[in-house]
Amino acid sequence: LGGAIISPFISKDDKSRRVILNAIGRVWDANEVWVIAFAVFLFGVFPLAYAKFFSSAYIPVMILIFSLIFRAVSFEFRSQFASSGWRKLWDWVLAVSSLVIVAILSAAAANILKGMDIMNESFRLHLFDALNGFAIVTVLVSVSFIILHGLVYLGNKVEGELYNRVLTFSNTFWVVSVLLLVVWVVFSLVFERGIFYNFVKYPFFVVSVLLMIAGIGMMKFYLSKSDFKMAFVSSVINIVSIILSFIFCMYPYLIRPSSEGKGLTIYDAASGELTLIIALVVAVIGVVLVAIYQSFVYRKFSGKVLEEDIHY
Repeated sequence: LGGAIISPFISKDDKSRRVILNAIGRVWDANEVWVIAFAVFLFGVFPLAYAKFFSSAYIPVMILIFSLIFRAVSFEFRSQFASSGWRKLWDWVLAVSSLVIVAILSAAAANILKGMDIMNESFRLHLFDALNGFAIVTVLVSVSFIILHGLVYLGNKVEGELYNRVLTFSNTFWVVSVLLLVVWVVFSLVFERGIFYNFVKYPFFVVSVLLMIAGIGMMKFYLSKSDFKMAFVSSVINIVSIILSFIFCMYPYLIRPSSEGKGLTIYDAASGELTLIIALVVAVIGVVLVAIYQSFVYRKFSGKVLEEDIHY
């Protein structure tokens, strides 16, 4: 996602754009499996949360689905014609659809963290209501960190002049991401300080914040040494810690309550015991199989993208 969003800005010609596409094109479909798996397991394990949120946020969900479709076809359609206009069109379709995906998912996370009156039968999350101040700041932080993650991934895949541009953009987006994160923290402490309640109630949860700080610091250290392999590992640590922090802020809610309404906890929304046991078995087997497959794919296509590797 991050590599696709930034690709029109770091690629100067068609060849460099094709290198970027082939760097991310080998793994994009496997990565999107996790988005689909999330929706499927939400339906099976927490059906009430699935029903309440997806029906209340129908328009944003449909935009997300269409963005996933446009992102997929842009990989396949781009090189069907040797026309610069045609290829530029699909380059921007890929970038914009990837941006929309990140924006919708992060805005959704911001809104369920902020709190919604989801149990109200008449509740509807309209597109403009979803883009409140807290959601906008969250989207900016998320997009910046996702782009940074994509850049440090590309640093392991490209070489030459494109590598130098990736290095420059990586250092720039590290600064931008950190500044936006500070803005998000200040904004949250002023307007949404309730989201940090669990860190006071369960002090152990602070470990995710410490892990995030460590990941961000390590990333800067390795970027200064142009070590993109370890910078990517550091970025993975950072993103995992952000997800953990989100989970810790939410517990035990799947959707936090607004000031007037009632939220939805994991206990309220969970399926029956037999369904949960079956889902656990399927999840354990499925996650292991997909992890093995993805490990094979990443190992198979590891290293720099060479001219003979260019397909997209």
